[in-house]
Amino acid sequence: MIAASRARIRAFRNDFLARTGQQVWYPWDLIFARHTRAELPEDAFPGKSMTSEVRSALRAWGFGEPLLRFRVVRHDLPFGGLTIVPHVPDDVRVLVHPHGGWEYYSVLFHEFGHAVHGRSTRAPSHLLRNGLGFAAFHEGVAEVFEEISVSRSWLRTRPGLTPDRIRKFRASRTDENLLRAVLMGFAFLQEVATYDHPERDPRPAIHDRVRRLFGFEPYRSPSWVDVFSVTHPVYRQSYFVALLFSAQLLAELHRAVKGPFWPNPRVGAWLTAHWLRPGASQDWTDMVTKVTGRPLGVESFLGGLQPPKA
Repeated sequence: MIAASRARIRAFRNDFLARTGQQVWYPWDLIFARHTRAELPEDAFPGKSMTSEVRSALRAWGFGEPLLRFRVVRHDLPFGGLTIVPHVPDDVRVLVHPHGGWEYYSVLFHEFGHAVHGRSTRAPSHLLRNGLGFAAFHEGVAEVFEEISVSRSWLRTRPGLTPDRIRKFRASRTDENLLRAVLMGFAFLQEVATYDHPERDPRPAIHDRVRRLFGFEPYRSPSWVDVFSVTHPVYRQSYFVALLFSAQLLAELHRAVKGPFWPNPRVGAWLTAHWLRPGASQDWTDMVTKVTGRPLGVESFLGGLQPPKA
């Protein structure tokens, strides 16, 4: 996948250079480019009403008030968001930054996906309810909830967003999942290298590959110290697998559920029956085959790398 991504990534770089008039390209430019290609105005996503509006959007998916009744704390933290479930399904808590803007709404949809998952799970024992050890499954489910934030129908509810601006924003995200997959793959390789040889600096080999793929100018590698690898060791590969899983789940959802993606109360019922309620009482990889008709694979993910419909 990394080698096959080269042309798309170089095209992304060239678009940024042409758009900004810059002559050089560094990793921090990649971050800036991803957030500014078709940036949406922050006042269309006010922070003060973010929690209530995300809850409202999930009601339109058919999730009732009891499932949306969990504590939300807004406070600065080193991650985009965090969901803690001390006891499934009764004690669910969400922590998110106290900011508005599309990115934070998207994060909150993701975290609410975790929270609704926890509140919806029904299984005969605590060990089967909490699903520990199935991180890619939980992250993949949350990725599906996050898709509301890029859906055309939900974006049309945001004040001041014109159809043309929504179209440009959705088109600008064509390469987003590709970039995420590649960057997470490299991050995981660096983490594994750190564990395999803790006496060595893992940066030179990994960052040389990153620089060649993305076409960056020579730059000094940042510190290899990473708080996420300390708090969530060997977790990044779960996000990578989650991209594959959520793509396959979404493809089956669109096929199986009648009506629009959002708003549609049938979506919540379908997600609950097939994915949320069982918890860890079933092997999730077996569930993928049972529900989608084929084992977990890359086909749906690769098919989703095409530009979204206007």
